[in-house]
Amino acid sequence: MGNKMAREGFTLVELLVVIAVIALLMAILMPALARVRVIANRMVCGSHLASIGKGIMMYASDSRERYPVSGLTNCSWSAAARITNFMAKERKDAFADGRATITSCFYLLVRFGELSPSIFVCPDDADTKEFELPKQVKEYRQLWDFGDNPGVCVSYSYHQPFSIYRLSASSSPGSPMCADRNPYLDKNAAEYITVNMTGSGSSRWAPVKFVEDEYSDPDYTGNCAAHQRKAQNVLYNDGHVEAEQYPNVGYNNDNIWRSWPNSKPSAYDMQVGGVYPRQGVASPMGKDDACLVNDRNDIAE
Repeated sequence: MGNKMAREGFTLVELLVVIAVIALLMAILMPALARVRVIANRMVCGSHLASIGKGIMMYASDSRERYPVSGLTNCSWSAAARITNFMAKERKDAFADGRATITSCFYLLVRFGELSPSIFVCPDDADTKEFELPKQVKEYRQLWDFGDNPGVCVSYSYHQPFSIYRLSASSSPGSPMCADRNPYLDKNAAEYITVNMTGSGSSRWAPVKFVEDEYSDPDYTGNCAAHQRKAQNVLYNDGHVEAEQYPNVGYNNDNIWRSWPNSKPSAYDMQVGGVYPRQGVASPMGKDDACLVNDRNDIAE
């Protein structure tokens, strides 16, 4: 009778076997679950970009096909990553120094009730937070930007709006309009993007290269930091969104993160070379020069 009761419980060896099996299953399942989460976040991000595209189209339909551009006449992109006074009552006071932000262009879609601030946050963009109204403000339409540090509230880049080559509803349907953060303007990409800024590799990563007239980036050092660097969501001017493996998806495989060095670029200049942006400085050199930029998420901290 005693032996029978003893056999009804687990022995130490059996318990260890069960624990080992559970640990093995966890080791197998955890990477798969992580991949599922990355894919799910990328899909949410793509959905947000599609909503931004619809908001821009609605804005354009009421603005003679012009896409949202904030500030005063002939405003330029702010090197400080903020506007003069985002809570000003009048536009002239909000942009008193003649500078505007990429985020303030997006904020026009919030100000006029087309989109919620949550739409501008990608779940894979580290440290980005949804913008909340200051306590002394009751409505979004009372403001001109996503706060004093707007770069931390918007995950997306926009084709340079303060340029003679800005996009409009009549631009080519295949023109990249918005995307994830430009890695040259993202603190989360600082560690790896440096290899492309210097042109030399490191012990961990190799820079983007041009091999046999083809874009080559085995270490994904030219990609955005979100989505584990394996893709960037890109919103095109016809309203569709694609998860692109590499950023050379503009006209003639133009790189969306860098602008041309001149008005007659070579294939190398368009795909790999070109000029990388700095906060407040980025200039497309032609109507087919994709130049997607955002306000930095660290400069105003």
